[in-house]
Amino acid sequence: MNKERIDILLIGYEEGENLGLRSIKSFLGQYGILAHIEPYSSGKRERILEVCLSLNPVIIGFSLIFQRFLPDFAGLINYLRGNGVTGHFTMGGHYPSVESLQVMELIPGLDSVVRCEGEYTTLELFNYLKSGSHLSGVKGITYRDGASVRVNEARTLIENLDDLPFPVRERCAYTVSGLGLSTILSSRGCFYDCSFCSIRRFYREAHGPLRRARSPANLVDEMEMLYNKLGTRIFIFEDDDFYTRNTLQNRWADEFLGELSRRNLDSQIAWRMSCRIDDIDEEILSGMMRAGLMCVYIGIEAGNDFSLKVYNKKYTVGQVKSS
Repeated sequence: MNKERIDILLIGYEEGENLGLRSIKSFLGQYGILAHIEPYSSGKRERILEVCLSLNPVIIGFSLIFQRFLPDFAGLINYLRGNGVTGHFTMGGHYPSVESLQVMELIPGLDSVVRCEGEYTTLELFNYLKSGSHLSGVKGITYRDGASVRVNEARTLIENLDDLPFPVRERCAYTVSGLGLSTILSSRGCFYDCSFCSIRRFYREAHGPLRRARSPANLVDEMEMLYNKLGTRIFIFEDDDFYTRNTLQNRWADEFLGELSRRNLDSQIAWRMSCRIDDIDEEILSGMMRAGLMCVYIGIEAGNDFSLKVYNKKYTVGQVKSS
């Protein structure tokens, strides 16, 4: 790798697109902070070590989404520390945010955990480290302070998602039958609290609404950019729940479909979304299909009422069958 100045190295799974890391990189770039994303896999330890030593970043951030990957990342961090990498190691994602103290205990080489949304917290962490300030002032982190581990005050959620720049993209995530495919997010959070899901717990300690949506115009701006710049023709919405169950969200859906039509994208693209069985009515679904909706991933979760109640799904098998 060519020697260059990189302030922050971000490491995480990139099967598809890691929109969290890509959003953080884009956001930091607005402040003149240069970040590099290095894809992670269990067979790339030597490559990651080479990148760390070559770039010598101030912060090395690890994106850990699921608990089952903790041993892999713990082993990688131990390997990097044992081979002379001395930067500030931080970690973000659903599991570290929910169990930050446990993660810090299990990974001695880790200096901090960025809890919940990472854009502003990573920016502030970088500025504190560069200035030599004590990390007690950085909201939204759990950090190592000598022999102690301290949990700082939570950071308020980003109120207006339109304020964020689009995630950085160099190419489409996949090509399907010669058509470019990209992932995209129209919202963050979820109104529901299913018992098996980490989403509500991920956002729970932060101050802010349960779910925030981008404006339809801002969302379609990104889709149009990806369509023109990268040749994206298929969009996979990674929203936790593509929710349209109230008047406000119905209006949002109408405006979204209107934006696609106004820009002549509705006849040129295909897209997929995920939702609950009780989210979308027939009229809205028909309008979406006319605007390119090709697939709906529906989370039913169980085929009996007892399990649905345990999962706190708030609907019954009868409602599933009648939908």
